[in-house]
Amino acid sequence: MIHPPYRTTALLALLALLGCSENNGSVPWGDRGGSVGGDNGGEANSGETGSDEGAPGTAGNVTVSPDLNLIENDPCFVSAETPEEFDDSLATIVFHVQCDPNSVDLTVGQVVVGETDGGYLRRIESLEIQDSRIVTQTSLVSLAEVLQNTRITETLPLDTGARTTLNFDDTTLYADDDFFVKLKRGNLEFDPDMFIDWEFDALDLTYGHLQIDLDMEVDMELFLRSNNGMQFSHMLPLGQLSYPFTFAAGPVPVVGELKVELQAGFWTMAPGAVDVTAGSQGGGKVRTGAIYHEESGWTNLSEIDWATEAGEFDVEVVTDWNGKLRIRAQGSVSLYKTLTGTARAEPYIRGHAEAACEDLNYDFHAGLDTRFLAKYQILKKWGVERHFPVKKWEVPLYENSIPWPWTTEAGCGQTSVTCGETVSYNTTSIGSTSQLENYSCGSLPFDGSEYVYWFNAASDVPVQVEAHLNYDNAIWDDESFMEVGRKLFVLEDHGEGPDANSCISWSTGADTSFVATAGTSYWLAVDSAAGDGGTYDLTVSCAPVVEDCGNELDDDADGAVDCSDDDCDDDSNCNVDNGDDDDDDDNPGDTFAPGGTIACGDSLTDNTALSPLTTDAIDAYTCNVGNYSGPELAWQWTATTSGPVVFSLQNAHPTEVNHDLMVLHGSDPAQPPGDQCVAWGLNEVEFEATAGQVYTLVADGYDGDSGPVEVTLDCTP
Repeated sequence: MIHPPYRTTALLALLALLGCSENNGSVPWGDRGGSVGGDNGGEANSGETGSDEGAPGTAGNVTVSPDLNLIENDPCFVSAETPEEFDDSLATIVFHVQCDPNSVDLTVGQVVVGETDGGYLRRIESLEIQDSRIVTQTSLVSLAEVLQNTRITETLPLDTGARTTLNFDDTTLYADDDFFVKLKRGNLEFDPDMFIDWEFDALDLTYGHLQIDLDMEVDMELFLRSNNGMQFSHMLPLGQLSYPFTFAAGPVPVVGELKVELQAGFWTMAPGAVDVTAGSQGGGKVRTGAIYHEESGWTNLSEIDWATEAGEFDVEVVTDWNGKLRIRAQGSVSLYKTLTGTARAEPYIRGHAEAACEDLNYDFHAGLDTRFLAKYQILKKWGVERHFPVKKWEVPLYENSIPWPWTTEAGCGQTSVTCGETVSYNTTSIGSTSQLENYSCGSLPFDGSEYVYWFNAASDVPVQVEAHLNYDNAIWDDESFMEVGRKLFVLEDHGEGPDANSCISWSTGADTSFVATAGTSYWLAVDSAAGDGGTYDLTVSCAPVVEDCGNELDDDADGAVDCSDDDCDDDSNCNVDNGDDDDDDDNPGDTFAPGGTIACGDSLTDNTALSPLTTDAIDAYTCNVGNYSGPELAWQWTATTSGPVVFSLQNAHPTEVNHDLMVLHGSDPAQPPGDQCVAWGLNEVEFEATAGQVYTLVADGYDGDSGPVEVTLDCTP
């Protein structure tokens, strides 16, 4: 048996939220048992430790390496000093002894193990005697190099005899004169068990099964009140806790620690005043875990028997509201101070409410986001590592539409606009909506409220439409790291109302233009990002279309194309001595292509103003909003593993040379490169790479900027 004492904490159960996608090979609910044996895959034996406990060799049915030194059993041993944490680099351990240090049996090549000062399992690479101290330099070693031809199986009830309760009721998350957010109720109750089954042959770990069963209840309620429109997000630390645990595998102490950081946070956006209360209660059984097999790899375990019901609910909005409450548990598990896994679990409530002309619509959901990294350097000789993908579980809480008793004669405001007209309104006033968000011609999600106008040029020929939007100063958006404000989007009408996917033009600044085709109707949507709703003036002017002399189209519908049109007689691209001919002597723009390759760990230096590898083919990207008229440098990278990757600028000075970073995904030659953007950042961008996928990493000059640039690629952030 694996004998007590073992010490742990029920907070380890928070990691049980980090589940996988299947249930395969798990232990039935409530099973108990445990043993240590040496039959290498057969039925586990009782494994009582023999009388020679502490000596290298075989202890009962547990076989240990002859290199093992249980230094803390030596009568000369007093204490050990170890670093804050271990990894795969050399680290110093200082042993204090109470007798002649030369008489202590410590030699280079031995594996020392102990539970003092948080535990250690390391191989001695060198040692030096200093008075009553023995100073050693040590390297990483795994349990597979210590325990041989051995199987350990055990169920550990992590509770203390009663359900563990964490209470964060009435915790204020943020407060000022106009804005107040509180976690009105925050209760977690759980009763966990953990099952382990590790099997080692003579060389390495061949089988590893870790499973956590959790009987759990969650009760959370958000209260939010704002007197003004805003978009805001905030995380509040609730505390950082540290819990050690130990158990014995024969003579070998297995020592670990769980560190948990608890946070509560929210995200909210509303163009006007809002008052929201929303809660939920849930409970049931959750099982998570994974089986590692030397031949077949990983099998993910997950089984949930869960029920959720709605709690208190009330919402009052002037226009619309979007928001989310979350409780985050960020944990790290270590064995012998060596990181074995990192995990994050976020139970949440999210909601949306919209005051339309006809009624008040709302819907709220309860859910859970999880992510997990397993890093088994300390268990397996050559180490195995696995990033488990983000998993989302969600169910609806409240959904309804309530008739709205409008009394104003203004109704929904003006709904159409014509050539030569100026209209003034407010995106947060009656008639605004929040239905349009991800426009096909934009980049950032415009998830604020919008007001939409119907437009028809009423002309027999195409006309050039110029639209000018005037509004107050923009605000800074913490998520996109840029200034955003109200923008105008032009949507072609296909008979089914405004559709963000039919966008043909939009205002990167205050102005936009498009050619209105005779007989076609359009929607002009004044939308807002980052909660920057408010007043605006929209001016629409129309003029006859002027022929484009190099696009092979009859732009002004007069029957003449390009240089054959009289409008092009004086165009530099046309032969003015023969107005009917198009000599096609215009200068084509640059063709975008990566100038080189980059690899994990590389740091590359170049200059977008001088490098022959520079192109100037991309001026805009679909993943953000900005003018990238400056030249760009690009490098191609093929991901070798899956997981987070950071592409960053080094020694950036944006006030001197302003470069931004983009990540392009895909290689469709028919698709513009800027449309293949999947992530971006100012001085760095982090994205999830997929093994085997080819990415193009770009440094582009913002607003025409160019100059020196240094980039690095970190594949193990």
